Amino acid sequence: MASISGVWTPILVATIGAIASVSGSWLTAGKTAQSATDDRLDERGTTVEEVQSHVQAADSQVKVAIARTDSVVRRADRLSEAVVQVTQKLQSLEIKLPTIQKLCSAFTQGKWRDSFIVPQNWTREQCRLFQMSVGAEIWQLGCVYPNDISLGADNGGVPPRNECDW
Repeated sequence: MASISGVWTPILVATIGAIASVSGSWLTAGKTAQSATDDRLDERGTTVEEVQSHVQAADSQVKVAIARTDSVVRRADRLSEAVVQVTQKLQSLEIKLPTIQKLCSAFTQGKWRDSFIVPQNWTREQCRLFQMSVGAEIWQLGCVYPNDISLGADNGGVPPRNECDW
């Protein structure tokens, strides 16, 4: 009689081989199916790599936007500091206007008058040109004092108290 191990050994080896082969195929098929599922995240078939690429692109855009915002904020801070400095300097200036100022007046008798304080270097001719530019019939030179106004005669007469140097 033949030994059991002699007859059954090839059968056992073949059976184990077949089981191993089927198990390996099953594991490989399962892994392939899992891998395909893992690689596709939605019904359109978007892959993990595509999503990661989109996330990286969006991250880059966010970083650029943050950098630009930071730059704008820094510039706004510098501008704000400059405005504060200029404001402080302007507040510290003591602007003293002359106490006596030149006045140029143009008018049409009984209808309207336009008068304004002019720079100290204005001439009689400039006042006359102003009168013509506004279509007035008459013009007057004057001096403005802290508590008084002195007007000259119509059409260029110098004020009686000509302390403003017409």
